[in-house]
Amino acid sequence: MIAVLVLLMGILSCRDAEKAKFTDIEPDSVCSEIRYDSIDVETVVLDPVHCSYYGFSGVNPEGRIWYYDRYSGHVYEFDSEGKYLSRHLGIGRSNQESVLRDCVDAVFSDHGFVLLSSGLDLEIFDPDWSLEKRFTLAYRPGSKCDPSSFETYSFNLDNRVSRVRDGVFYISMLSEYPGFSYFDTRKKFLDKDHHIGRIDLAEEKQLPMIVKGFPRIFHREKESCASFSGVNFDMGEDCLYVGYEADSLIYKCSMSGEPESAFGISGENMDTDYEPVRNWNDMPVYRRNRETKGWYGWIEYVDETGFLFRSYCKGRHSASDGLQIYKDGIPAADVDVPKGFRVMGYIAPYYYSQVIEDAENGRLEIMRFRL
Repeated sequence: MIAVLVLLMGILSCRDAEKAKFTDIEPDSVCSEIRYDSIDVETVVLDPVHCSYYGFSGVNPEGRIWYYDRYSGHVYEFDSEGKYLSRHLGIGRSNQESVLRDCVDAVFSDHGFVLLSSGLDLEIFDPDWSLEKRFTLAYRPGSKCDPSSFETYSFNLDNRVSRVRDGVFYISMLSEYPGFSYFDTRKKFLDKDHHIGRIDLAEEKQLPMIVKGFPRIFHREKESCASFSGVNFDMGEDCLYVGYEADSLIYKCSMSGEPESAFGISGENMDTDYEPVRNWNDMPVYRRNRETKGWYGWIEYVDETGFLFRSYCKGRHSASDGLQIYKDGIPAADVDVPKGFRVMGYIAPYYYSQVIEDAENGRLEIMRFRL
């Protein structure tokens, strides 16, 4: 009898340990509560600065627009009306400069500014722009592929997303590891691939990957979805919001990456007639899909208002892209926006886009709207 009880307890504990899969999640029923038929987007021209027009941008926790120049290493700050406020960092060796010349991303946290290079070098600057630490992440790819290991993956430069929460750096990644990729081992890959890498900034070490597997549409339409295997994500109060490029759903996940629920509607006038990508030889088709077809993009959750925004590309046929707005998982709007538009932050009463680089006319712009 004791042996039977032990066996039953073991079976139950194994079941409890099983984690939800994206293929298991049913979307919440959609309540039709569209509040906004359109939004009025206005353009703000930023004060002129000397820059390369090649950088990263956003809205920092202090409510300032920022622009990081990837060539000079300078960070420019502007107020909500585009007025120039200050310039920080730059390439150099002082305590308030950066030595990183090949950054793949830059991101503000509640405690400062973080830079990450393609060589896995990281720099962290405090709110006064003094260097807090600089380190190189240990990276030792093994001879055996481990789908949960950071070292199996590369940065997803086609769809770069980075966030910082509680001293951990999160970044979108993809696997091109020999023997573990969308084309080499498709079934295993769709089940076991992970999408978000994590770096513990205090301990200066990588953490296990999170957000495992793909939703149903990738299992049903493997070759058609192959060009759009990346994810977008942002963080709510105690959760992750994750979106796949070829999937209309947005998944609410735990901070450790397990899906808990899903919501979302399909974008308007999207060209999702994807050409199949069967193997590595079809890379020209892969690129053509990304350049001409519709797919789901950037996700931004605004803590101050509780709105979640998802940008999407309609395709080359359309003169505009789309922006969906959700509140508590319920769609509040699906509106046309300029090509490439994404919401990057909020400075009351406006929601702001990324900085638009107009190198031809020598100016930086930003778009904004209010609800």
